[in-house]
Amino acid sequence: MRSLVFACLAIFAAPVAAQEVHPVDGTPLAADQSFSYAIPAQFPSLDPQLIQGVIASQIANQIYEPLVRQAPDGSPAPGVAARWISEADRVWTFELRDDARWSNGDPVTAEDFAHAWRRAADPATGSPYAWYVELAAIENAAAVIAGDAPTDALGVEVLDAHTLRVTLDRPVAHLPGMLSYATFMPVHRPTLAAHGDGW
Repeated sequence: MRSLVFACLAIFAAPVAAQEVHPVDGTPLAADQSFSYAIPAQFPSLDPQLIQGVIASQIANQIYEPLVRQAPDGSPAPGVAARWISEADRVWTFELRDDARWSNGDPVTAEDFAHAWRRAADPATGSPYAWYVELAAIENAAAVIAGDAPTDALGVEVLDAHTLRVTLDRPVAHLPGMLSYATFMPVHRPTLAAHGDGW
């Protein structure tokens, strides 16, 4: 009996590796947490302002965080923007999460978005989806894209590091839903500045 008690104590005292579980439903997770992603076709770029096609857009959704994401039902959901308000669907103010970070730890700022959107509209960039900036009715987009106005005339204004104001040429109630598209995703400005087109 005594040896049985010691055997039981030894079993319970032995170190047991804790198995990781899903944080919501407690389902045990596999020991190997790697994920393989099939890419069925080549794509010309993963630069948000130069992305074309479904495959590159799908990858962009895995590696970039837009201001606004699509919820499973297709409705707008917070991305880097924690919340947003509009004035008559024509002036939109987006408040960014203060914990949003690039993979190197740099904060994601309103200027990252403003710079990316100006870059998308800039004829020098040659964005194949510059027209999407105009479709969103962002103020002066048509003139900027045509080269008739400077990029800083685009209706995006950085109020502070975590606040972006967007002014439209006309009311667009569905603007937040448009912002999940790759063209409106941010770029890491120091990386772009350091490496240019090869970033």
